[in-house]
Amino acid sequence: MGIGKGKRSIKTRILVSILVLIGVIFCCIILAFNSLVNANIQKNAINQLEQAIRIVENNNENQVGNAIGNNKPVPQMKSRAELLIINDSYGIEYPNAGNELMNNGEKYKALIEAIKSGEYQLGNREMIRLTTEFGDYYAAIIKVNTSDLPQQLYMVFFVDISGNIELAVQINLMLILILAFAFLLATLTAIILAGKIAKPIKELTGFAERIGEGDFTECGVDFADREISRLADNMNKSAEQLDKYDKEQKIFFQNASHELRTPLMSMKGYAEAIKYKVIESEHAADIILEETDKLSEIVEDLLYISKIDNISKDYVKINCDLREMLSNCCITEKARALNKGVEFVYEFDQKPVMFECDEKSMARALLNVIDNSVRYAKTKIVVSCKIQTGKKNAGKNKGEKLLISIEDDGEGISPEEAPYIFDRFFKGTGGKNGIGLAVVKSVVEEHNGKIWVENVGFGKIGAENVGVGKSGTEKAGSGTKFNISFNK
Repeated sequence: MGIGKGKRSIKTRILVSILVLIGVIFCCIILAFNSLVNANIQKNAINQLEQAIRIVENNNENQVGNAIGNNKPVPQMKSRAELLIINDSYGIEYPNAGNELMNNGEKYKALIEAIKSGEYQLGNREMIRLTTEFGDYYAAIIKVNTSDLPQQLYMVFFVDISGNIELAVQINLMLILILAFAFLLATLTAIILAGKIAKPIKELTGFAERIGEGDFTECGVDFADREISRLADNMNKSAEQLDKYDKEQKIFFQNASHELRTPLMSMKGYAEAIKYKVIESEHAADIILEETDKLSEIVEDLLYISKIDNISKDYVKINCDLREMLSNCCITEKARALNKGVEFVYEFDQKPVMFECDEKSMARALLNVIDNSVRYAKTKIVVSCKIQTGKKNAGKNKGEKLLISIEDDGEGISPEEAPYIFDRFFKGTGGKNGIGLAVVKSVVEEHNGKIWVENVGFGKIGAENVGVGKSGTEKAGSGTKFNISFNK
């Protein structure tokens, strides 16, 4: 599926979202306004009609009849409501042709026609809304109770609401104009805003593409937005780490290639010597087996480093006695140590030092540290495993930690190499392939522990602490001490 297929740009998404939001808001405003206006118009009109009906009903019915007979206004008609009197044949009885009110005769006739066409029941006092060519009205029809008239009459009270309706229509038009202006303003705002967002994203996208192509040059653009600036900083850090990793990996594979080539060439040479019978086969076989072991070790390290970042996924943690684990690791290295004239000195707690860990990974990490110490030690290696107890609080130990230390009496680590010994692929003086201590650090940190190293004077463990990673003017002590601590 193509990158652009079925996708919308940020500009389109922002624009559509803002326009829909404004449209919904304005529709709600218009609906609410018209509902309130119509309710208010209806309420006021009904109040006027009820007031007019009360005025007429409070007067003598005979006065109504006299008003009709004398062609005069109904007495005490103090209301905005107007009055028509019709008979049961919908004929207008009041005002009649001689009354000055009949100047609006066409309006009255249209109103009566609307009542007639609506088939409203005369005299039931129902409040009805009527629409004619002359306007909109609210009306109520009541029966005239008088025996002095020859036929049944009905009073039609009505209130003209056309002015209010017209005002509401004009306000609606104004709201629509405001909506159109808001749409225009929102469109311009969305275009500008989306442009400001999309531009840095495009630049970061280009930066990401360059990283994918192997160009780790830093993105030097200073973005105004905090979030995008933070993203750019993180991408720059990632690019820097990838660049460092790429260079270290190339160096590592160069070293690994050299380490692999040496035993392979030796094995090939002795195999040819056996073939042409220029050397005793027993001696050559011993050499080939020794070189095979070296080759297997290198290959195993290569396989392990390939999955070091995901090592914790396969962890199965159980309770282990770290003293026993350290002893087993020392036994594994004992033959090699004896060949160099190096002895192991144990300083363990009397009670078990239990810790929940992945036994296989932890054993490999400790073995790597011990193997490193055997490589540089002169006469002895001190292996310590103890429980450190913090302050007591209410009778309980607080801040209890497990501390492992492995100290050799070698030459120590040079200040130049000290800051990098745990870096992956870093191969110090006399090192093998730059993997062992990187594996140790990874395993320890996956178990929420800490590891550090210091140069010390052998026989005074911890007395002389030359801080690793400090200025290069400090001299290495006599011996190296690896410290590993875990929270219990």
